[in-house]
Amino acid sequence: MNGAAYRFGQKVGGLSRVARKAAEYLTALLFCTLFFSFVSQIFMRYALNSPLNWSEELSIICYMWIVFVACSFTLRDGQHVIFTIVAQSLPRRARTALAIASSLVIVVMLLWVSYGIADYVMFMKVEKTPALFLRKDYVFSIFVVFIAMLVLRCLWTIFTAVLELSCQKTHAALIAGFDETAGFVDSGPREAAP
Repeated sequence: MNGAAYRFGQKVGGLSRVARKAAEYLTALLFCTLFFSFVSQIFMRYALNSPLNWSEELSIICYMWIVFVACSFTLRDGQHVIFTIVAQSLPRRARTALAIASSLVIVVMLLWVSYGIADYVMFMKVEKTPALFLRKDYVFSIFVVFIAMLVLRCLWTIFTAVLELSCQKTHAALIAGFDETAGFVDSGPREAAP
């Protein structure tokens, strides 16, 4: 079972690294766009006395996408705001059970509201933004992606925690070489290069 979990973890880790790198490039592009529209608005308003009507809207859209893309893909689990006062005082197995229970609650709540959220976002296709005339379902679609990624992250936490409980090993020993910052890595012995 450990070998199958390790191989599965390698595949998930590879996909995670690709998604994280793509999200980093996307957030960098969005931040440059936000900065350009913000600076151009300042220049046009105060230097030329001719404010732009689209720059504030573009800045808000870019900021919203930066926040949700970063929270969905680029932040690692340890980088989110967490409260560990109670959890750290518990024994290891109780912490693992608490992680399973809290992740299950989050998954159930998100799945319960996800249909309504997705339905509302799809409904927004009838409206367009006032200045750029973008369909609002495109603008707010990142929130659906954010919800989906939260569900997947919680399911991954449940999967690894259940494996930890069932195999009576620590998380690190269970899936040899798991590194939260880089996904799964092979930490086994290496052969010397010729």
